[in-house]
Amino acid sequence: MTRRLGLVLCTVLLILPLMGTTSYAGEKPIYMKFAGTVADTSFDVIGPDGFVAALVETDAKGSFGARSLSVLTEFVPTGSLCDNNENVIYLSIGYGEAVTTFAKADQLLGSTHGGFMCLNVITGDFYGETEGMWDGGTGRFAHATGPFFVRFSGKNMTASKLGVGFGAIHGKVKGRIKLH
Repeated sequence: MTRRLGLVLCTVLLILPLMGTTSYAGEKPIYMKFAGTVADTSFDVIGPDGFVAALVETDAKGSFGARSLSVLTEFVPTGSLCDNNENVIYLSIGYGEAVTTFAKADQLLGSTHGGFMCLNVITGDFYGETEGMWDGGTGRFAHATGPFFVRFSGKNMTASKLGVGFGAIHGKVKGRIKLH
C-alpha cells in the first residue's frame, strides 16, 4: 500500500510540471518572431497633438503558421527620459491595432492597451514593449480572444535627416489565444 501510494505521488509530481504547459480553459500559447520596416504616415489617429501614426510591415514566423504582422501605432512623448539619458526619450503608446496574416490566409486582429518606446533622438535606436488583447479575425480566428505581449527594437534611419520616420524593426510576440 505504501509502495503504491509512493508510486502515485511520484507519478503526479513528474506530470504536474507538464500540466503547466497545457491550455487554460481552451487557451493555447502563441509565439511569433517578426522583422521588417516602420514608417511614419500622415495620419494623426489620436487627435491634433502634432504626432502621426507609424505603419509597421513585417514578415513573421511562429505559431499557427504566422507569415506577416502589420501594425498601425502612434506613440506620444511623456516628457520623461529613458536610461537617465537626455538623448533617449520615453514615449507611451496612444494607439495600436495589429493584423497578423497566416499561411492559409486567416487573419488575427489585436489591439494594444498599454506600452512604451524609448527612442534615442541622436542615433535613432529604439526599443519598447506593448501589451494587448486579440480581438477576433477571419477564418479560424473569427472569434479569437486572449492576451499578448510584444518586445521590439529597431533603428529609425531618417528622422534626424528628413524629419520623418523610416527604419528597421524586429521583435517577438508572446501570448495566449482562445479559438472559440
